[in-house]
Amino acid sequence: MRSTTSIPATLLLALTLLPPPSAGAAAATCQGMPTTPTQVDDSGRITGTEGNDVIVSAGAERVRALGGDDVVCVTGFAPEPFIDAGPGNDVVDATTVPHGAWTVLGPGADEYDGSTALDVVHAGASLPEIADVETDDIDTGDSGADIVVSGQPGLPNADRIMMGHGRLDWYGIGTQAGLVDGGAGSELRLDASESQSLVLDNIVDTAVVDGQLILAFTGFSRFHVTAHRGPRSFVFRGSDYADELSMDIYRAPRGATQDVTLGRGNDRLVLRAWRPSAATTYDAGAGRHDAIELVLTDQREADLDLRRGRLSTRVRSHEVTIAVPGFEQAKVMAEHVKVTGTDRANTILVHACRARVDARGGVDQVRWVGRFKREELMCLGRRAHFLGGNGRDFIWGSPGPDRLIGGSDEDLARGRRGHDVCEAEKTNKCEVRL
Repeated sequence: MRSTTSIPATLLLALTLLPPPSAGAAAATCQGMPTTPTQVDDSGRITGTEGNDVIVSAGAERVRALGGDDVVCVTGFAPEPFIDAGPGNDVVDATTVPHGAWTVLGPGADEYDGSTALDVVHAGASLPEIADVETDDIDTGDSGADIVVSGQPGLPNADRIMMGHGRLDWYGIGTQAGLVDGGAGSELRLDASESQSLVLDNIVDTAVVDGQLILAFTGFSRFHVTAHRGPRSFVFRGSDYADELSMDIYRAPRGATQDVTLGRGNDRLVLRAWRPSAATTYDAGAGRHDAIELVLTDQREADLDLRRGRLSTRVRSHEVTIAVPGFEQAKVMAEHVKVTGTDRANTILVHACRARVDARGGVDQVRWVGRFKREELMCLGRRAHFLGGNGRDFIWGSPGPDRLIGGSDEDLARGRRGHDVCEAEKTNKCEVRL
């Protein structure tokens, strides 16, 4: 990606006028150029000048290049070196650092080459008070689970981003000059706050906000949509491969619609901070092991019927029922949870104060689990009533007094700390066996 033609001519001229190093002293170089004078404080932190600098970090934990068109080579063994490139058309080369780097590119047309470890690169959104609309060329390398934050809300974003694997937080409006390749299995994050509509299509690899194309992409299979307020309409189309869609919708407008079709792969849908309208459909598509995960800490009741493809939630007296066809696996968190399985194999995990699961037919796994997605319910007590149904079932109870009932086949029921009543061919930690 990088070539010496990107180095400003004024910087090259200045470098030719520098005195040669003293005899016996090997001058540090960055991309073949000798370093320029910088300030180094007692803790080893490096500060450049407001002019054009060539800097080698040499294990420094922090580098501030300041203004000018700077070239920074990140080297040495600092565990998490932080590079603030500052304003200007800067070049940051982290290809040789073993532990990765944290970098803020700042305003200007910048270039970044990443390491084989974790790279975190901020290119615009970290400086909301300063417009950064120049094109940044970012290549995080083929290894490591990297994180890139690109662009600013409402502004043109022409960044060119190549990732081997990782997460991209995208802001702004993409241009024809831009390029976004996430690599295999990467995650794309979008903030849909204040927008009226969002169409995210992983078949044609585009994101459209309020009728305007904001991003064309390749390589992503995981998507995370956040909206503190909005959108009024959301559409997602999954591919024929395994997709994952996570949604944090905090304050959806009244009457907002969500139309999600996950496609043919074994997909996952994760819903958090969520209050849908009745005009909402989450279709798992044609996959055989599709999973729905509900983190509904503000919902008093959640009733998920996998057999009928229906989800009902209630907050106080407000109840909503929506369509959720095609899911075989479920993980549900709410104060009171009820889950009904299908006649096929189901995996059902719950975190609740009160939980009732009827797994029905098939070889099922039913389990009460601790907190997930860093969330946990505060309950005065916990209680579960789990029914395995026909088929060989594996049932694990809650920390409270449970009733764990298998079925006609060879089942395993396992209680926990409470006074548990179990009916199964094999039991463990059950105080009463039926």
